[in-house]
Amino acid sequence: MGWLPRTGRGPAARPAETRPCLRLIVPTPAGFRREPHPAGINRFLWKLIRIFSGAIRRRVGAMAWSIWLALAAASYLIGSIPFAFLVGKLWTGIDIRKGGSGNVGATNLFRLAGWGPGLLGFLLDFAKGFGPALAGLHLGGPVGGLLIGLAAVAGHNWSVYLRGRGGKGAATSLGVLVAVAPVGALVAVALFVLVVLATRYVSLGSMTAAASAPVTLWLLGAGRAEVLIAALLTVILVLRHRSNIARLLAGTENRANY
Repeated sequence: MGWLPRTGRGPAARPAETRPCLRLIVPTPAGFRREPHPAGINRFLWKLIRIFSGAIRRRVGAMAWSIWLALAAASYLIGSIPFAFLVGKLWTGIDIRKGGSGNVGATNLFRLAGWGPGLLGFLLDFAKGFGPALAGLHLGGPVGGLLIGLAAVAGHNWSVYLRGRGGKGAATSLGVLVAVAPVGALVAVALFVLVVLATRYVSLGSMTAAASAPVTLWLLGAGRAEVLIAALLTVILVLRHRSNIARLLAGTENRANY
């Protein structure tokens, strides 16, 4: 039986963990290469997803996902109500989409219709962020409040009732922040007032205030998920101010009159 390994020699005499083994290598077609860890921006997004999903499971997982989805959908629909547009139309007969900056928000309403309609539009836009975020806060803590508030901001910025048009989310985002992190909101408002008084640029004040929110939450010891969601709200607000940024750089941005 020459094909059997001899005692004391060859691979069979070695410990099992040191014996060579036969590996079957299956070639992978080009374009279907698998990587154990995503790279670049995909890896960053994957980490964000893991952070959000872990936070949601820990803090809002006590309720059924269907309930949270329904609450987010309701928040989006509430956020989509274009209060500034409606106030301008019903109070003064002005279509704010066709005047000023064309933005469907409280700032443009202030500019076109004055303090009365502008203040009412601001308070209503604020409320549609504050109310849903407060409900989410009571049901799922700060993460729940910020996520449900984020849905309201998305509705304000991309209103289903205006075929995807909307505002820039400053007042609605402030309502979310007041509900979830009042101290952070106080810091944001203080910075807004200082910047507007110094420059008379409302857009610059709004972006500065928004940028302070995640930093303030981090300094106050908020969780990683809360800071990241606040940062996402900031990014959305800044991106919605792209035209304002271009005008600021060109020196043609509208200044507040007070």
